[in-house]
Amino acid sequence: MKTLTKTRITHPRDFTNQFRGILKKFAVIRPIASCVLCSVFLALAVWTVSGSQRPAGASQRSSGAGHQPSGGCALPPNSNVLVGPERVSPVYQSVVMINDDTIYCSAFLNLDPTVYPSPAPSPEPMMILTVPSTDSPDACSPDTSVTYSILILSPYGDVYPVASDPCATPTPPQVIPHGAPPIPGGTYALVGPDYTGSPSPPPGTTLVQLPWNYPTIIFRSDKYHSFAGPTATPAYVNQINEANRFRSLLQLQTLSQYDNCPKTGGYPDIKPEVPDFAIPYKTTADNEIAKHPIAFLRELQTAVHSVRTPPNTCAAALSAQFDALFGNGQWADNSQFGRGARAAHDQIENNYVNGHQVGNHWTHFTNIGNWDPDNISISNAIDRSSITEFCQFCNDINSAGYYHAFNDGQGHALKGDKRGYVLTFPSPTPPGVYPGPATTRFWSLTAYTPDAIELIPNSINKYEVASYSGAHLNSDGSLSIYMATERPDGVPIENWLPVQNGPFNVVLRDYGPPEGGSVVCDTYIPPAIQKR
Repeated sequence: MKTLTKTRITHPRDFTNQFRGILKKFAVIRPIASCVLCSVFLALAVWTVSGSQRPAGASQRSSGAGHQPSGGCALPPNSNVLVGPERVSPVYQSVVMINDDTIYCSAFLNLDPTVYPSPAPSPEPMMILTVPSTDSPDACSPDTSVTYSILILSPYGDVYPVASDPCATPTPPQVIPHGAPPIPGGTYALVGPDYTGSPSPPPGTTLVQLPWNYPTIIFRSDKYHSFAGPTATPAYVNQINEANRFRSLLQLQTLSQYDNCPKTGGYPDIKPEVPDFAIPYKTTADNEIAKHPIAFLRELQTAVHSVRTPPNTCAAALSAQFDALFGNGQWADNSQFGRGARAAHDQIENNYVNGHQVGNHWTHFTNIGNWDPDNISISNAIDRSSITEFCQFCNDINSAGYYHAFNDGQGHALKGDKRGYVLTFPSPTPPGVYPGPATTRFWSLTAYTPDAIELIPNSINKYEVASYSGAHLNSDGSLSIYMATERPDGVPIENWLPVQNGPFNVVLRDYGPPEGGSVVCDTYIPPAIQKR
């Protein structure tokens, strides 16, 4: 992405200027601009959520009479199945900005009763989710005393539940308990918005009615946990084995499967990174926008009409206007539509890199997963698209804060070499906690490639420096992290974050920012990255 280190579009009007020629015919400037931006978001979201394994350019082209595609997208074959990667490394490319801090497990849920035969052979769909206990185990039980989080979100990236004002409003009650141990575990009957009370949840289960028929649920189990809390010297314990055991005991079953045999079936399918998680969705989509934007827009048109795309006032209004103007998409790539799609993509990137700066050239969004579905403003559409472009399946600010840097403190693009850079967290005041952003779980710093925003290969397979990784403090109580292609002389290996030769970027994560704290309220500014 060549736009990351320079500003090519500075205002939405510059983006909409790309459409001036075609708008002389149709005279609709704001709707078509917003529609393309919403569409770019939808494509990146729906491609991933759908579970499809085909490349972006492989969809069928619209042709023939009529302006709207059928919307009859086939349901993904892996709906209602828990899946997790065997490991996370630079090979993992199916999710943008992945990290190696947690053990992942997720499922694309299908809770839509209209897609089942009527009368159904069994009362479907109602999915039964069983979450293991993280109480201290007895001698005969596996140890699963881990900290874990649950993220539930729509194909648009909206998080449920979410606080309307994260800084001023208390964190909403959890629909499924999660957090630090001990949590007793439980069994939950998951239903969609059309559920009317029948069938009844099985005895001993808790009914959870979700606002979408096609949500995604993601479990993240911490690899390390400090049972003493974030003290000056955190006593983090390696819990990788326990996190893997916790994941292995999760279950997701249909109601009929649960009724027939609740103790068997529905366990996660743990897959190797290749081929299932090695598909570069982001770079594939980016390249198609650059080279074949009309094909990209045709796919977006189909995605908007998919049965998996939830009703949305903004999307419906923009989709109708887009269909009227775009038709069957018989446009050339160098047409105003093609140029507009490329300009929209540039604006999305520019908004992410430069539009939400908090200081010292760090980007920070506090509205992740918290967008007004009826807000048709361009800024709202761009924010949604920007997040999906760079931070797929990211948590809302109540669960995690993300600070992304493409430049050092002087505003120069990060470029790896042997000398590299240093990021120093000052000694805390008062000196009762570990340096870095305040956290109830952990913070970590991860380096990424410039285009795909994926992990950087290195000889020691080290992808983060974190509050749990044992980095050495300086004599004054501060903490320095060194980002270089080789470990600098005299620097402990725990304080070295390997990067690649040439452009790279880094993300500072705070999993578990304190409620009402500086991260949630957007007043925390990470230190500037300094060239050595």
